Amino acid sequence: MTVVFLGGEITTGFQFRKPGAYHRARWMAKAIYAMKIWMFRRQFKDLSQTEENAMLEVSLFVALAYVRAWFVAPLSTKAPASDLKLLKLLKDNESKSKAWKAARLKLTDHLWYLSSDLVPLALFDDEVTTETKKKMIEAMERGNGEEEEDSPKRAQLLPSVEVSKLTLDQFTNPSSKRFFRILKIESSFLQQDPTDWPANPEYQHARHIAANLRVVNDAAERAVKLMSDFNSILTKDEEQRQFLLQVASRYRKDHPDMKKGTLVLE
Repeated sequence: MTVVFLGGEITTGFQFRKPGAYHRARWMAKAIYAMKIWMFRRQFKDLSQTEENAMLEVSLFVALAYVRAWFVAPLSTKAPASDLKLLKLLKDNESKSKAWKAARLKLTDHLWYLSSDLVPLALFDDEVTTETKKKMIEAMERGNGEEEEDSPKRAQLLPSVEVSKLTLDQFTNPSSKRFFRILKIESSFLQQDPTDWPANPEYQHARHIAANLRVVNDAAERAVKLMSDFNSILTKDEEQRQFLLQVASRYRKDHPDMKKGTLVLE
């Protein structure tokens, strides 16, 4: 649909579907309907010029910025570079409309993959240059290379920061080495030149682990919803609910692998 919106042609039997009901919390549905409404705007006799302009504003944002970011979102190793590219794109175009600026402000509060703990994912991104990877490694060894005790869980940008000049190595510091420890990845390949990494078995193993990380939160959202529904069925009393969570936590510690074979029948 984005290709059609931008004036291209689809030769694989593409067809528009009739819009249906959608949940107000689902941005994707709003984005799709905005593009459909604008492309078929002549069929809406009561659509004002202001509303038509608003549909075009949202549609342009979706086609020129959102779609690419959405397609690469599940790729863990591309997450840091993708977020930084999107941030720069939004900053460069935020004067065009409110949609671009609103998206940039929202993204600024969600730079999880540019945090010092997760930015090393970019080391396994083939689109990140060798020079950038070398600078990232140097940043990890900066000073005496000691990790910070409490590093931010997401990157935080000061208003004075010039976004267009930001690079991945600026988000990297000695605490970034924690990435390898948490995932139990051997990091000795960092001592080699990045051009030699593809032939290194340790790098290949590390890349396999990094590339298979799940970066979407659908599973987490479903788990939270399931737990909330289950808790509300068991008890309405908050004190009893807290006791229930403590029992579940203790049980998981006693039986970490969740197998019947570990249960001790008394």
